[in-house]
Amino acid sequence: MIALFIVLMAITPAIMLVTSFSWLLLGNSIVVFLFCMDAMLRSNYIIDTTNEGKKVLILQGGLFFTSKLDIDKIVRMGRRNSRSFVGRSHAWSGGGIVIEMPHGYKYLVTPKDEEGFVGQLLKLNPNIQTEDLGLTEE
Repeated sequence: MIALFIVLMAITPAIMLVTSFSWLLLGNSIVVFLFCMDAMLRSNYIIDTTNEGKKVLILQGGLFFTSKLDIDKIVRMGRRNSRSFVGRSHAWSGGGIVIEMPHGYKYLVTPKDEEGFVGQLLKLNPNIQTEDLGLTEE
C-alpha cells in the first residue's frame, strides 16, 4: 500500500505539469486514503483447518493485504511491548499480540477476543511459547 502511495505521489506532479489540472492530485490522494482506511479498519483473522489437515491462520487487512501462517510453525506469541513494531501488521491499533514465526518474522494481530484467539491457537499447537500475555489459563 505504501508503494502504491509513493508511485501515485511521484507521478502526480509530472501529470500536473502536463495538464496543469490540480484536481488530479486531490483525486489520487483520496483514492490512496480510501485504500489505506479500508486496510486499517477491516481486519479479519481466520483459523482454517479444512485444507487437507493443514492448520492455517489467515490474516486479512482490507482488500489487498493477506498473509497465511502455518499454525504448526508459530514459535511464540506475546504482548506488543513498545510503540515501535518491526514486522507485518494487518491492524491499526496501539496494542495487540505479536506472533513470531521461524527466522524472526513477526506479525501483529489485534483480535477482539484475545483470550479466545490465543486459546484456539494453543489448542491447535500446544508448543507455542506464550510470553507476558496476562491471559487466564484454562
